[in-house]
Amino acid sequence: MKHAFLWVISFILLLVFGYLIYINKEVNDLKQNAFQVNYKASKESTETASLLNVSAKAQQGFAYHSVDKGYFISTISATLPDPPAGFFYQTWLVREGLSSEPETIATGKMKLESMQDHFWAVVFSSKTDYSDYRKVVISLQPEDYEQVIGENILVGKY
Repeated sequence: MKHAFLWVISFILLLVFGYLIYINKEVNDLKQNAFQVNYKASKESTETASLLNVSAKAQQGFAYHSVDKGYFISTISATLPDPPAGFFYQTWLVREGLSSEPETIATGKMKLESMQDHFWAVVFSSKTDYSDYRKVVISLQPEDYEQVIGENILVGKY
């Protein structure tokens, strides 16, 4: 009798355990599907710009921006030589055409991500949507610069 009771309890525990595994798999499948839908949506809403060399200092660059969960996110990257002493690379978003002077937003000082490849990048995020700033500029700025775009190195448009 005692063995039969243990078999029944074991069988019930096995059923419960199997059911929990099944539910966990279903939840994981739902999460994976939701991730794929969100990834596809964010990928579709991402705009890309190739940055063109307007100086002899750069090789190539790219910019991406998207709006995700209420945040504007911009990633700008480029292959660049080291800046001269006392200078750095600054990224900008520019909105043209609304007034005689274009509006600019400094989006950050570029950081060297790979010394071997001379790969520089900056990521900018804001609750303000700057999607209508269609021009991207990487400039060479002196360390004591004011909020004015310096020498243009790479330029592109979305």
